Amino acid sequence: MSTGSGSTGSATKADGGPGSTRPSRPPVESGPANRLADFDPELAGLVADAQCFAEHGTVPAGWTLEQTGTKVGPRSFVFNVPHRDRDAILKIHLDPSRYAAKEARALHLLSGDPGFPRILHQRLGPPPTLTIAYRLPGATLDRLPPSAVMAALPAVIGTLRRVHAVTLDFYGELVGDFASAPNSARLDRYITANRDYWARNIGQWSALPGAAASAARISSLRPPAPCLADRPTLIHGDLTLDNIVAADTGVGIIDFDGALSMFPEYDLATLFWSLTTSDVPLGLPDFCRMVSEVYGRPPRLVEDAIRAACWLPIVRSLNLCRRAEDPVRFADLWLTAAAFLES
Repeated sequence: MSTGSGSTGSATKADGGPGSTRPSRPPVESGPANRLADFDPELAGLVADAQCFAEHGTVPAGWTLEQTGTKVGPRSFVFNVPHRDRDAILKIHLDPSRYAAKEARALHLLSGDPGFPRILHQRLGPPPTLTIAYRLPGATLDRLPPSAVMAALPAVIGTLRRVHAVTLDFYGELVGDFASAPNSARLDRYITANRDYWARNIGQWSALPGAAASAARISSLRPPAPCLADRPTLIHGDLTLDNIVAADTGVGIIDFDGALSMFPEYDLATLFWSLTTSDVPLGLPDFCRMVSEVYGRPPRLVEDAIRAACWLPIVRSLNLCRRAEDPVRFADLWLTAAAFLES
């Protein structure tokens, strides 16, 4: 759930704009999941306004559009909205999306921890899906100077450790009844299938002559031997610097719509890759020493596991370049990735 500043903008039918006519709000449904007016009329009003936006594209006064067309679909919107004199985040998916349900299940498992968003209301099921949560205080790490990011890292790793304290009994996405889902496959089979799928996507990009060699190198990597946990745990799944906020009161982690049940190495590999591509001056051995202090595992084992898990953030970065048709950025990233993998 994006609670960072994000990009701002205005919708084409903002209140009071030329030719805009704001329809009256529909009544709030009276089903058990939406009996909001009984205890919080202001929250009920937000839900009704969200439904009105979904149907008519009308943005109520006081709402700020922070992001649209995100990775979770072109008809997904993130608004900053007021609730009880505090800032809240409202996510609306106008098309079918599993991401809201994944985030709901992850935050349910982390409920009550101040390092993660507190959900005020969710409506899943048929579109539009809605999520309303209080904004975590602070600025996202991608907006801070490298020195401030370095200072925040121990607290970030400590907060992440609380995510990984949630153990689960299966691998993969948080689907269905996540509390009793069966083990879908052996870990190495699950990881290998995902790795090879993304590698093939990279290798088929004809715009870059080196794409096939890059894909072959990624496919040659072995899955890591689990080091930081003995069982699969909840992982964030997309732990980049723009999904971590820092404030005087501590750090928090946002945007759990990519949450999975896997092993902690993948979150830490994603975090380190985000640091590497953001010019934060931190080598893998020093990063792994920080991790070993928090997780209580030998630094060398931690380093081997994180290095082996780095294929995941690398293929994500390369595929984003492919989607953006940016071969120059792809080549630059692959040079960084190859040097890292061979070090």
